[in-house]
Amino acid sequence: MPPKGRSRRNRSEDDEIEIRTNLSTFKPSPTKDIVKPTIFYGNLDEDIDSWLKNFDRIATANDRSRERKSNTLPAFLGDRAAEFYESLEDDEKEDIATLCESLRKRFMPKELQSLYYSNPFQARQREGQNVEDFASEINKLATRAYSDMKRDQKDVLIKEHFIQGLKQDIKQFVMLSNPTTFEEAFRSAKREECNNTLTNRDRQTVAACAISNNNLEDNIKDLSEQMKVLAMQMNNIPTRGRGGFGNRGNRFQQSRGRGYGSNRNLRASDGRPICNYCMKVGHVERSFDEKNSTYASGN
Repeated sequence: MPPKGRSRRNRSEDDEIEIRTNLSTFKPSPTKDIVKPTIFYGNLDEDIDSWLKNFDRIATANDRSRERKSNTLPAFLGDRAAEFYESLEDDEKEDIATLCESLRKRFMPKELQSLYYSNPFQARQREGQNVEDFASEINKLATRAYSDMKRDQKDVLIKEHFIQGLKQDIKQFVMLSNPTTFEEAFRSAKREECNNTLTNRDRQTVAACAISNNNLEDNIKDLSEQMKVLAMQMNNIPTRGRGGFGNRGNRFQQSRGRGYGSNRNLRASDGRPICNYCMKVGHVERSFDEKNSTYASGN
């Protein structure tokens, strides 16, 4: 029977060997991609050069090796692009650089290159299109047209295409600022666009105020007319005398014959006089006994 210490030492050694074996055979699980590229179909409106650059950036971010890139790229080809890939030889498929060059030659022929070259010259800022969107469009067209050109030379051409395609009012301002780079031209155009927006907003505010003032004048005129009508109606309301309102009881009719003054007695519809003092029918003010007796007594 082996000693106890010997047995414990062997057991420890066995555990250490087992741990080392597990570590050597351990393989980390594959990590998920940070982002995936879009599918390239090989249509005329697609840019193979931009797509390949985008694919390479994503593959690098996902820590893909060259071999892994060549194996992954076909999964993101569709329609005509996938059919073209299947027609390639095996050696063209295995090397990523060769595969990319084959795709470029197939989906960016000289005929398309001539078309791409003419697009920046024809680009114009559309109505409702802001400066930022137009600058992005020009940059994309020029990058496609001058894919093999150095960056400094490309920047000069992008600047010229951008200025020539701007709206006339913005274009004049940018040309006066004399930019030396595309970035300077873009900033000048953006600044002028903001100024125009603020100016148009002020003009709209002034126009709205003018319309409001016109409406106010019309409202004042309508109110004045209404006040005139109301004043005429107030003048037609009979005043109250000592005996009550002038239209109480019978319908009275003021005599307007020749020789009647403002102090003449009123007459009823049957012609009988109405007393201006007591407003009763049948006598006149000067023959009213109560009034005469009041004057005679001195009250």
